[in-house]
Amino acid sequence: MAPSPSGERERALDALRGLAILGGLAVNIRAYAAVDAARTNPTVWGDLHGLNLWAWIATYVLADGKFVCIFALVFGAGLAARAERVPDPATHYRRMAALAVLGALHAYLLWWGDWLLILSLVGATVFHYCRAAPGPLIVTGLILYAVYPFLSVSLTLSLPWWPPETAEHLRAAWAPSPSAIEAEIAAYRGGWLDQEAYRAPRAFDYQTSEVALRFVWQISGFMLLGMGLYKLGTFRAVPPARAYALMLALGFGLGVPLSFYEIHRAFSHGWDLMDYRLVVAPLAYWSSFAITFGWTGLVLLMRSLGRPLRPLVAVGRLALSNYLLQSVICTTIFYGHGFGLFARVERAEQLGLVIGLWAVHVAASRLWLRRFRVGPAEWAWRAAAAALTKPRRT
Repeated sequence: MAPSPSGERERALDALRGLAILGGLAVNIRAYAAVDAARTNPTVWGDLHGLNLWAWIATYVLADGKFVCIFALVFGAGLAARAERVPDPATHYRRMAALAVLGALHAYLLWWGDWLLILSLVGATVFHYCRAAPGPLIVTGLILYAVYPFLSVSLTLSLPWWPPETAEHLRAAWAPSPSAIEAEIAAYRGGWLDQEAYRAPRAFDYQTSEVALRFVWQISGFMLLGMGLYKLGTFRAVPPARAYALMLALGFGLGVPLSFYEIHRAFSHGWDLMDYRLVVAPLAYWSSFAITFGWTGLVLLMRSLGRPLRPLVAVGRLALSNYLLQSVICTTIFYGHGFGLFARVERAEQLGLVIGLWAVHVAASRLWLRRFRVGPAEWAWRAAAAALTKPRRT
């Protein structure tokens, strides 16, 4: 019996979630393993020769900024699907409230780079538009996504009029002093309280100023795109496969060359802060947009050709559990409460560790799903949301 359109759609979304979780680890491991500034300015820390350089290039071109967009795209598609099944919006808002609490605990107690709180806040905001037609959803999503580059460039051009201390803070965050780098390394190799002195302020900045400047536009844009594409039937992953092949070809064909130009430009200008913010970062934002749809087209093409992609589907069905498991494993490996390898593992070794953790995620997910329908974190999320619905006794 052929799978139903709704069943095929769910498996395609699960496969994309799985890809986002696994691919996102290749990006996030840099934040777990090394100083914060090195995520955007690779010259700050570590070796950039040979295998380490190629590991950085591969991550920059194929992963950086792409998989969070895929997750937002699928999150938006999931919101549209949920709106069809659950007519009561209050149920959705309770789920988002529970996810926000979980995200805040994750960010402030374990790892500052949490995405759950951001997804929950944006997911609660855009849910109101789930019943809109596909065309307006897609157009609005593109407009919202396009806001960040204009906002960022405008703020950068106004840098001479910023307060001197604000401009100095920006430069220090881009290229911190050796003493600042040493202090950050010592903190993360220390105990939980030592880490917290860095983690809590960084999490607050990430969840406030960076959300307002970039992520609210980027994530809401992709969520609306996901809603619109869901309504158009894009995620059914059925023939014609030519549409997905075109998405794949255009996404990688436009995005990858642009990414290599960004790399050339950044190195040729010595990773200058102003050039990066005015030229490289806006280009990277749009190359990420293209490559995001390249990856999406690849998964949907494979599904339309009859490839089940079971490893990705298994990881995607336990997306929340796998996401939190990454933080538990990686903070244990790199932080002082575990093995204390922070700033001791070079980029090529980080990528090797990522490949090993991919195997762990796939094996653990498939074993778990043999006995249980949902993951432990998914169950806790549902239970917390359900608890919010219980009437109070008078």
